[in-house]
Amino acid sequence: TSGCCGATVTCDRPVIAADIATDPLWAPCRDLAATYDLGACWSYPMVDKAGTILGTLAVHRASAGVPSAHDVAVLERVRDLAAIVIERRRAEEALRLTQFAVDHVADQIFLIDPDGNNVEAVWGTE
Repeated sequence: TSGCCGATVTCDRPVIAADIATDPLWAPCRDLAATYDLGACWSYPMVDKAGTILGTLAVHRASAGVPSAHDVAVLERVRDLAAIVIERRRAEEALRLTQFAVDHVADQIFLIDPDGNNVEAVWGTE
């Protein structure tokens, strides 16, 4: 992986490239970054409630530099809100697919917990 986002996912921590022109993470794509006048990149991991990485929030700046304390507070807030949105979307999609399965595919669905215990049985409506 290259760049801040790849390193963020690998390390599960924020990665700051204060100067893309000299940062080793950006060596493979330094020329491309220069084409778009990218001077710095700050990448923060987005995680779900279980601690699984959902993605990264990256900020690119034209000038080199590190985030201020205020920048960090704002970035962490936006990152946390984005993670909530992603989790909610995934939960809504899982619910939609489950409802489709109940309504159209299966006569019975058994919900099993990670230990193999039957949690619930659902019968289709058709």
